[in-house]
Amino acid sequence: MTDCICSPFFLSLFLANAATCFLFATCYQFPISLLLYVLFSYLCTHIEKINFTDMLLDTLQNYKILLASKSPRRRELMRDMGLDFEIISTNVEEDYDPSWSSEEVVQYLSRLKLSPIDMTAYRQNTIFVACDTIVVADDKIMGKPKDEAEAMDMLRTLSGRTHRVLSGLTVATPQKSLTDYRLSEVTFDKLSEEEMTYYVRQYRPLDKAGAYGVQEWIGCVGIKSIKGSFYNVMGLPTRLLWQMLKEVTGEL
Repeated sequence: MTDCICSPFFLSLFLANAATCFLFATCYQFPISLLLYVLFSYLCTHIEKINFTDMLLDTLQNYKILLASKSPRRRELMRDMGLDFEIISTNVEEDYDPSWSSEEVVQYLSRLKLSPIDMTAYRQNTIFVACDTIVVADDKIMGKPKDEAEAMDMLRTLSGRTHRVLSGLTVATPQKSLTDYRLSEVTFDKLSEEEMTYYVRQYRPLDKAGAYGVQEWIGCVGIKSIKGSFYNVMGLPTRLLWQMLKEVTGEL
């Protein structure tokens, strides 16, 4: 009840009616404190009738969401969004045409992750989600480092500079498929050799594009600014996912 009363919706409703009470009290010389008390009691009595349930989360209870990702960060973010989902495994070779732009590549890779799935074998209320994130510096796509030496080279490239992070997202059902992407720009302060060495040895970012995790130590001490979504840099454009879920479920 306290959360509802403190909500912007409730407060605006109360203030709007309080203005009416003030006018009534002025015209009829009625104690305004008593009118406000009556109004407040009325709203508290009827507040339970107001539906504060998020309509998308309510709608998604009728769907089964399958996430095609091994990333613990994407799982964490989807849980933070209040989404119930299961993991589905797909293995694909992430090959692409080198002439493609980074925007084309990241969207293609997100679609590619769902390509082994025969969606017609699933119920129509199944939603498939796949995402791919790339780091781009000097117009070159930086993948995951194969060892610590390559991770150090990647961090040296990013140190003291601005680079781009793109996440491609595909949300699909057996009837419909949507693909889009989001872009963020990340600026690192100048990193010392000691800082980069500490991070690589302690955190071993060999499973991360560009050899860093924005949510980890290197992000806390090294990132100067982010233009765009933080969660996109983390590996999932959460706002875009929300909008795409609305679209495939007919809520948009």
